[in-house]
Amino acid sequence: MNRETGQSMGMEMRMDKQELYQEPVIESIQKQRTIFTEVLDHLRRPEKVKYGLDNFESFYRNVKDHLFEGRPTVIFIAGKPLSGKTITESQLTELLQNDIKKEGVEKKLTILRWAQAVLAVGGDDPQVFGRLGEEGFKTASKLMSIAIDRALSRGDVVIAEVVPVTAISNSDGSMRGIDRAWSTVRQFVSDADAFVISPFVEENNRSNLIVFREAAAKVKTIDDMVGLFERFNVELCYRDQERLHQLLKELPKLGATPFAIREIDKQVNEIMVYLINNNRMPLPDHIAFYGVRRPVVEDMFERASNQVITMVYNQCFLPYLMREEFRVPENRLLIGGNQKLETVHFYLDELIGGRYPNHFLT
Repeated sequence: MNRETGQSMGMEMRMDKQELYQEPVIESIQKQRTIFTEVLDHLRRPEKVKYGLDNFESFYRNVKDHLFEGRPTVIFIAGKPLSGKTITESQLTELLQNDIKKEGVEKKLTILRWAQAVLAVGGDDPQVFGRLGEEGFKTASKLMSIAIDRALSRGDVVIAEVVPVTAISNSDGSMRGIDRAWSTVRQFVSDADAFVISPFVEENNRSNLIVFREAAAKVKTIDDMVGLFERFNVELCYRDQERLHQLLKELPKLGATPFAIREIDKQVNEIMVYLINNNRMPLPDHIAFYGVRRPVVEDMFERASNQVITMVYNQCFLPYLMREEFRVPENRLLIGGNQKLETVHFYLDELIGGRYPNHFLT
């Protein structure tokens, strides 16, 4: 397989060989209480987001009704890097496991992550997240679709963590942008009545997470790592050398690299500028108040504060994407902000505490 272009030759053979999509649900979770769903419990649709369900409780009720009617069930957790996807996935997995067990239903969960698909195409170097290329990302999207099909054919419930925010459709139906599972989400919302959760954090908190990710990429020693955690007020639950060495090894695998984060943010901004200037994405009055008005040129948009850009993304772009591009019905969608997603400490709690030691934090 060509690492630069991600050509699809041998795609299925590689996937079978590595069994990247047969990953069992983690069974070694040391529960401190029966169900740990603090993030999900606080997930709410902000008042200014005008599409989707109001809260996670309503969303999950619809998921359970769908699942226990015996229908194929796919749940996408979609958004930019550092938006809370992985911790949302972790807690949703635990919640579904518990309810499936209580109902006595013979169902297994298959957990799919965009990071796995990218690494399957581009190799194990974390730098591939930002440098795979358009064809490579298309191949990764095909891998994700194949994996979902296979899981559904086995009767599994699928939870897929994806980054489908760097593409939209042109008027002729073709794709504009980079396919990071954009085609996958469109396919399964249409063909399998998929559900979508799109979590997000506010910009000041996401900025802190980006700073952490950039600092984590430079960590070389245990002392560096411990110093990093102290800087961000993250308390280590253990100090034995074996666990610390394991954590040091896992730290570069937290998810998208700083380079990839910047690239994805840039591509999302370019798409939002295009949508605004072509009258495809409405801007409410309160957004215009902050100086974002048509026509918008890219350098003007880049000069806007990160807080304003994040406001456009959360309140305008995500609803547009879900409604117009993916056509997710409101009863199968939650676009949610969450106070519990707003600190570096909470993002790292699952990893540092050893509850979900192999999760990508993307």
